[in-house]
Amino acid sequence: HSLKVVSSLEDGIRHCRASSCQLVVLEEGMDNALAGITRLRSTQAAPQVVVVAERYNPERGKAALLSGALNYMPKGKAPRAITTLLERLPSFGSNGAEGPDLRDFGIFGSSAALRAQFETIARSSNADVNVLLQGETGTGKELFARAIHRMSQRRGGPLVTVDCASLPEHLVESLLFGYSQGAFTGAAKSRVGLIRQADGGTLFLDEVSELPMSLQKKFLRVLQERRYRPVGGGSEESSDFRLVAATNKDLQEMVREGTFRDDLLYRISTMRVLLPPLRERRQDIIPLVQNFMEHFCRRYNQLPFALNQEETAVLRSYDWPGNIRELKNVIERAVILNRLPALNVPHSPPHRKTSEETPNRRGFVVDDIPTLDELERRYLEYIFNIASGCVYGEKGMTELLNLKRSTLYTKLKKHGIMLR
Repeated sequence: HSLKVVSSLEDGIRHCRASSCQLVVLEEGMDNALAGITRLRSTQAAPQVVVVAERYNPERGKAALLSGALNYMPKGKAPRAITTLLERLPSFGSNGAEGPDLRDFGIFGSSAALRAQFETIARSSNADVNVLLQGETGTGKELFARAIHRMSQRRGGPLVTVDCASLPEHLVESLLFGYSQGAFTGAAKSRVGLIRQADGGTLFLDEVSELPMSLQKKFLRVLQERRYRPVGGGSEESSDFRLVAATNKDLQEMVREGTFRDDLLYRISTMRVLLPPLRERRQDIIPLVQNFMEHFCRRYNQLPFALNQEETAVLRSYDWPGNIRELKNVIERAVILNRLPALNVPHSPPHRKTSEETPNRRGFVVDDIPTLDELERRYLEYIFNIASGCVYGEKGMTELLNLKRSTLYTKLKKHGIMLR
């Protein structure tokens, strides 16, 4: 790479207008530096822009990224990070117009809504800013978190995933912070916490909205100072990690309700990424179907089958309340059963009868069912008949209905349906 050094923003803009510059390293202290990002990006060269600061400032970092910068970093980390960026420049296209290939990260689709959000994480991936992924259940937040980690300068370190919703409230602190031997009953030996395990890498807090209020203040201090004290521990420990958090809830509303700290929300959301639901990116549905079908046909040693135009239209027109996760489950069941009625379970659009229709092509049909109890009974019987014919049996019912086993047993007992 050849290097050109200029002493002012205007000189830099003139150079980008007259050359094929690919990368601009912009000092934050330069006059109008942040305002110049857009001007640099709009020149004919359309270079990527990296902002280097004397000291890291989360708010200014956020402003730089939102203005179109690829990265924002303190000077101490600049040499290594810029070297990494120079190695990756070709993946952004010769003029910065294209981002990394989504498929390399297991993300399928070409819709503008999806690409816009992916470009956002590509720009923030090396900036070490905290990222908040927001979106409905099943929109692929964990995939995006993995992509952020793999594109970052921390990709050689660990990615530690924490499902906050599954952590028992009385054990959350000890699991996150670790504990010393004898800290509580049953603590026979010391244990390293998940925060320490993420040292040098990325900590992904899934369903961060479920973090107990009693722990939110302590975790805020960890984010501010990267230091914490294990449960029962005498000395503080440190962990250098990048935080990626995800939620399907409205955290602003939770702040208003007093169930989530506003200062923690500001700290975890330096960069926000809103993942679009599948109904807003319908052109991605068929590519996803094809990918899932190939995957599950290989897993279950099945021959792939083609969808006709009517079935393709149904898939595209359905709103998919469970998003990609629901679509994936539907295609898996279709491959297991080797028949298409499974595509209509469990959330299909209303079924339309045709004169050519045969019984085994029908999904679940609602015809003048008088009560909700009767609807539930018939639906359970319908799912029971499908599940009993596949390799999963009882497990198939729990997956098809998305119910816990205990809840399933209660409902079956209520309606007098006996598992074989």
